[in-house]
Amino acid sequence: MKLNSRRGTAFLDPAGRSWDWKFIPKDAPFGGQDKFSHGWCELDERVVHRADLVLVMGEDERDLLKWCTAVTFALQTKPWLREVDLWKSFVNVDLEFPEGLEPFWLE
Repeated sequence: MKLNSRRGTAFLDPAGRSWDWKFIPKDAPFGGQDKFSHGWCELDERVVHRADLVLVMGEDERDLLKWCTAVTFALQTKPWLREVDLWKSFVNVDLEFPEGLEPFWLE
């Protein structure tokens, strides 16, 4: 949380000491939202996941590279710390490829 926005989350305890939250508590107004929540609506249109399988879609190769990079970074950092295995990945496939898969993989 930025220093100039902490005023609303600072408080005094009974001993007169000043405290402020480094993060907004979840029960505070808008506490469930974070600074990244504005980008997830666009990400929801391009990323589909099931357990540890992730499908990233793009309009063209350049757009796909951008979104794959963002998703890979998000998966490999905290709190998820997942490993992306390119040996088990299908990169830059057309729409016909997932349509030709067995229905089990598309559930």
